[in-house]
Amino acid sequence: MRIKVGVIQIRLDKNSRICYTSKGMRAAEHLLLARFFDYQQISFHKTVQALELVLNEAVESLLRRERLDCSVQAIEEMIADGRWCAFDDAYVISAIREAASSPDIEDSEKDVFRSVLNRNPPKLIMGWERFGSGEAQKTRALIEKMINVHIDQWREDYGLRFWPWARSTSLTKIGQNVPLSEVPVGNAEDELYDKIQQAVLILPEGSGKPVTLQEDDRSLVSVLSDHALYAVRVYALLPPGDERLAEIRSRVRRDLGPVVE
Repeated sequence: MRIKVGVIQIRLDKNSRICYTSKGMRAAEHLLLARFFDYQQISFHKTVQALELVLNEAVESLLRRERLDCSVQAIEEMIADGRWCAFDDAYVISAIREAASSPDIEDSEKDVFRSVLNRNPPKLIMGWERFGSGEAQKTRALIEKMINVHIDQWREDYGLRFWPWARSTSLTKIGQNVPLSEVPVGNAEDELYDKIQQAVLILPEGSGKPVTLQEDDRSLVSVLSDHALYAVRVYALLPPGDERLAEIRSRVRRDLGPVVE
């Protein structure tokens, strides 16, 4: 069975898995690269992640103080009486606004609520990124460990909220050294099964046996599949008018040492 979609050729193998033909390999690589850069430029953008940090903490605070109820029982009741339709972004923002002006909440916690309401995200204090494999992964782990050693002291010395942040992004879900043949078809109990389901499969002409894109030595992905972009950041929430940003950045980098340079 063959389906042509533009310049991409798609086939089903004997196990009904969707595969690209060899002619479609370049387009598949392009899609993976586009997704990789999308994560870098949009999903993991420093401001996007900063706002996610304070939004997550704001929602956690609302849940902890029972100003927001997302229990199974509460959701079932809202669905039953029709209130679920109004349980949207505006509902959550309203709860945050009420908490920000509540007299029984500490000022430091209100700062988080105001950060969300005023679109005043935490400031990026330190950022480190490397594209690599084993060595880059080890360095990221070391930086995270050093941050955990110092972060409580930074909070105490500056009276501010600090957040550590760490992510890694790779081109593919499985590495170069994981051949498709190692994972039985349909074995959902295998730990690699889900990753294999997300792998891009190439079905060579005249062959009924597909391979993953990273197993094909003509592919750029075959070289880069064991590499990832490793990133570590430190954020701090400074109130408007606080002029200590340069001082804090210098202190954090000094404490973390040359490994973050």
